[in-house]
Amino acid sequence: MIRKMLITIVIFCISALSLYATPNNYMYSLKSKTFFEKTVQQLKSSIIGNNLTIYNEHLHFEHALDQKIDIRPITIIEFGNIKDITALIQINQLIGLELPFRIMVWEDRKGDVNVGFIKPTYMATKYGLSKNKIITSMYNKMIEIVIAAAR
Repeated sequence: MIRKMLITIVIFCISALSLYATPNNYMYSLKSKTFFEKTVQQLKSSIIGNNLTIYNEHLHFEHALDQKIDIRPITIIEFGNIKDITALIQINQLIGLELPFRIMVWEDRKGDVNVGFIKPTYMATKYGLSKNKIITSMYNKMIEIVIAAAR
């Protein structure tokens, strides 16, 4: 009886801790060495330079300003390779909720500009695809893209 209770408590604690993952567990990000707009432009250039397609750009910052809402700069770029995205969806359609891939540029409270993304390997674990070659390759490519954008 006591052993079952202890096991239950341990499982509960492990589950609770996983809900509060630190950025190092699920996110890759770097502080940019330049200002917000230039970081966004460098990000787009790096994505295109890696033969990837930009599908969408969420201009949260500009939309908020249009509505006279005060918000620090933030932009999300959606991109990918249709062949790779299609291959992943063919394996598990639900990963379509996570695609295309996204990289965000944001200015934090200190005024530092950051660029980063949720690790594809982290999000793919939900769909049984964490060891997939496309996911692994895209993760490595996204690191290169972020490094180039943050220069």
